[in-house]
Amino acid sequence: MIAMWFFGKRNKKLGDRLNEIVDEKLVEKQKKMDDIQNEWRRKAKISAQVVFDVVSKDFIKQSNEGFSYISYSFEEYAGILFDNDILTPNFVFDELKKICKRNKIHAYTIKEENGWDIAYYCFEW
Repeated sequence: MIAMWFFGKRNKKLGDRLNEIVDEKLVEKQKKMDDIQNEWRRKAKISAQVVFDVVSKDFIKQSNEGFSYISYSFEEYAGILFDNDILTPNFVFDELKKICKRNKIHAYTIKEENGWDIAYYCFEW
């Protein structure tokens, strides 16, 4: 009897139950994170359309001046988001790229020298 207890037959059952509890909690936590991200993406789709409407006016101005591109510094882009009360910038540019692609406009970013921070948001047509 002592040998069975020592080798963990009872503890293994408890450990299995504890692992099941942990797995359930991880699944719940992942579902919550997925719901939050889906909400951000939904808001980003709406916000990206607003941003596209704003920057498309600048596209027209640049085209009239004979340029086939425009670039915004990080501060300018953040100002556009702030002016339009957009508080979810995480996914906005990804959705904006999709809208631009549908309109045959190439959207991309140029990063700082450190390779992490975005310096410019660029659009070419």
